Amino acid sequence: EFSSTTRLHPRFPGDFPLPRIFRLEYTYGGLRHGAVTVRFRFQGDPVDAVHDLIEAGRSAGWSTDIKAPHRVSFHKSGRTIDAWFGFPGHALVLDLPEPR
Repeated sequence: EFSSTTRLHPRFPGDFPLPRIFRLEYTYGGLRHGAVTVRFRFQGDPVDAVHDLIEAGRSAGWSTDIKAPHRVSFHKSGRTIDAWFGFPGHALVLDLPEPR
């Protein structure tokens, strides 16, 4: 198991861009196996936060699948990151499924 409030999980994709408005709250998951969950907080307008994350992902070559106003999946080279926004709490949770 891996848990940190100061750094991202070692399996977090280094090429996934995170706009500066997102502040790491915690990262948790299996070091070698298992899903990884990373939670961020942000300030400002939630709609702008969603837009900023989608645009940053697209500019870095990640394709997007917008499933709902608060849920987006990012895909690149067989990797997936599922993003869940909590609008009242100004939170972003990124789930990285277990690698195949």
